[in-house]
Amino acid sequence: TTTTTRTASNHPFWAGLGNTYMDARAYHEAGMELSQIYIINQQSQIRCLDGRRSGPDRRMAFPDDYRAAQRTLFPRGYRDKNILRHIRDNNQRRIMVPPPSSNYV
Repeated sequence: TTTTTRTASNHPFWAGLGNTYMDARAYHEAGMELSQIYIINQQSQIRCLDGRRSGPDRRMAFPDDYRAAQRTLFPRGYRDKNILRHIRDNNQRRIMVPPPSSNYV
């Protein structure tokens, strides 16, 4: 599987926000990199899935690897001014992880 780098000019999405790992998987399968996906928990805290996946194929399993990929925390949720900066900066440099295969049961 070949992975290509997407830029703002050829990819319409800068970030995907969701509250479940199914949302994260859907964004990832749509071609978004992990550094573009954000999960909002019940306390309105936002985490970016910008952790790196190790392993030979670097594919994400579901849902534990999505949980493990959560790294950057924005504790004040929507009021955290660092979120937009994080989205902009991550749009400049991508963590390239191929989307999961569709062989899930």
